[in-house]
Amino acid sequence: MVDKEKNHSKKQDLPKNNFNKIVNQREKDKETEKSSKPKLHSFVVAGTTFTVESKFKFQRQIGQGAYGVVCSCKDLSKDPSDENYKVAIKKVPNAFEDLIDAKRILRELKLLKFFNHENIVTLLDIPKPPGRTGYEDIYFITDLMGTDLHRVIYSKQELTDEYIQFFMYQIVRGVLYMHSANVVHRDLKPSNILSNADCHIKICDLGLGRGGIPENTDDIDKKNAELNQDDGAPLTT
Repeated sequence: MVDKEKNHSKKQDLPKNNFNKIVNQREKDKETEKSSKPKLHSFVVAGTTFTVESKFKFQRQIGQGAYGVVCSCKDLSKDPSDENYKVAIKKVPNAFEDLIDAKRILRELKLLKFFNHENIVTLLDIPKPPGRTGYEDIYFITDLMGTDLHRVIYSKQELTDEYIQFFMYQIVRGVLYMHSANVVHRDLKPSNILSNADCHIKICDLGLGRGGIPENTDDIDKKNAELNQDDGAPLTT
């Protein structure tokens, strides 16, 4: 009878012991999470404050557009000979302020993560926000390109036929790759085509891209042509 009472008392103590273990484990997990969080530092680019990991050393501003500011940085955690030692960091402030802009940002993230081609800009990382909620800014970390075709065209550098052919060849390769995945860019222009010193081309800025293009558009083209012909407009298929 005494043994049964002892066993019963032990069974009643088990939930309390388990609860204490769970609490202790959670405290240890919190301490581990705090110690594993990367160290951050801040710098200002064109009036915009960047808060990134301390391993990224700011170099210079690359560009500024409607959706954010882009700068170049060195990743001090990598060897200088690494191809991703220099990266481009784009900050999109107040990413959720406008619903349409937020959808474009999400679309660009998904497309960049999906694509893997040497003529399309590579998404290297998306830094985790400080918390699951309460954050407003998003950072894109991509491979670094020196300039874009808009600057190249308006520069004093003479573009020979060989240069133009090489540029066009790479642009068509990148577009063909996107179209093979039933995706259209919809905003392809010189400022969205990046280049570097060896004339390598990469297409960027996929925020206006669309997926789900029908594979056979012959019927659609014929219908558009018929509508244009009925209205007395020139045929545009």
